[in-house]
Formats: sequence, structure tokens, C-alpha cells
Amino acid sequence: MRRTLVNVGIIVGLSLMLAALSAGCGASALSGDQASLDGSGWILAKLMGDDLVPGTQITVAFEEGRAGGFAGCNAYGGAYEADDGTLSVSALEMTAQACVAPQGVMEQEAAYLAALQQAAAYKVTGNQLEIEDDAGGLLLVLARKARAEMDPADLLHTEWQFVSLNGASPVEGSSITLAFLDDSHATGMAGCREYAATYEASGDEIRFLSQAMSGDETCLADEALYRQEGQYTDALTWATNYRLSEERLEIDTARGELLVFEPLP
Repeated sequence: MRRTLVNVGIIVGLSLMLAALSAGCGASALSGDQASLDGSGWILAKLMGDDLVPGTQITVAFEEGRAGGFAGCNAYGGAYEADDGTLSVSALEMTAQACVAPQGVMEQEAAYLAALQQAAAYKVTGNQLEIEDDAGGLLLVLARKARAEMDPADLLHTEWQFVSLNGASPVEGSSITLAFLDDSHATGMAGCREYAATYEASGDEIRFLSQAMSGDETCLADEALYRQEGQYTDALTWATNYRLSEERLEIDTARGELLVFEPLP
């Protein structure tokens, strides 16, 4: 399902927020001002003292006065200010997707966004970020997002066979592939039709900016192939980070998904 934006004017801002999900997570411990928060990315561990709904992920990144990420169903972004341990997040904008599963994900998203906008102070201890309200109550506990040392040049001219999405293998008899043609274009098969994509990569960050489908659509009459194509291409639109070796390519998404590829024979 395609995500629908509340306001066309926020497309760029939300795109930057997704890019910032993986930005600067290897930075040193923060000192308590905006400059030290900038470039850091985090994954939510506790919301108002509670664990997250199983199968969900919530993230936030701070980049050049903007805070944003993935709230469990939708991407979001807004302005933030930090100074000497104080923190405020305001004017949040978000996409307008409704998620029916897992159960409780929309209520959790609403609770998270409300808590984030109540932020008044923060503290970083090692790889943990704690955000408090103005009464000193603990709102959010987050873990620093892990990073990998990657060189995007190593992606060029490589070709990959899709192995799994969150452990689920492709539909029997179908083929999903991904080939990096140059430093901004990729192509492949999505199990039914061919696709062409544009992408950006920097360090271990990767974003697929656009996708165009082509080829015979007869195969879409097969419900399993139709659903698989949608799941795969949609996952690519949420890509944030990758890890590359000679025998394996892994792509993480903002939603917490893992796409695994092996070299194309």
C-alpha cells in the first residue's frame, strides 16, 4: 500500500527524516546541547515504562534542528531545540497510513508522538537516551542505533538474488533480484514484473527514492505474486541501512524489516 502524505509540502522533510534515521549513530556520548544531539539516531526501547508492541519498531533521529523517524506505522518529522539538557520537539508532520496489525500499533504510535511532544529534558548515558517531561517523569528510553563501516562504491555493478524478508522466502518458482547499475540506479525483478529504481547511498545508509514497474502484468492475477511484489517494493521504499559482504547483502528498513540477498548466480 502506498503511503499518502498529509501535505505535499512535507514530502522532502519526511524524506530527510527517513534518511536521518541512520545518521551519526556512532557519535560520542552527548554533552547536552543541540550540537551534540545532531547526527544521532535512536531506537525506542521503553514507552512510558512499557515494552513496545511485539513486531513493531519506533525510531528517532536528530539532524540539523529536525527530529523525525518512524513511529510504528507512519514516518514523522518536526523541529527540535536542545540546550544544556533541555529538549523540545514541535510542529510534527507525518504520513497518513493506517495500520491494522500488529494489534495496538496505532494506539502505541499516538502515545509515542504525544510523549515526544511532551519532552522537556534529556540525558545520555553511554548508548542510552532518556527523555523526560517537565515534571521529571520518564517518557522514553531509547538505544543508540548500531552502525556498520560501509563503502557505497562496493555496491556498484553487483547483482543479488533475494533470499528472505523477515525470514520469509520468496513464493516458490518466483525470482526477485536487485542489481546496482551505477551510483544512483538499480534494477531487478520483483517476482512478477521488472522494476527500475533510483537510490542514494552514503556510508551504511541507503534510500530508494523512486521505483517504476514494467513488463507483462498477467502474472499479477496470481494473488501470491501480487502480494509478494507489493511487500518487496514497499519494503525498499522504507530502506535506511545496509550491510555488505562478498556472500550477503542485508538491507534494514525503518519499520524494522530485514531484506536478505545472496549473489546472483
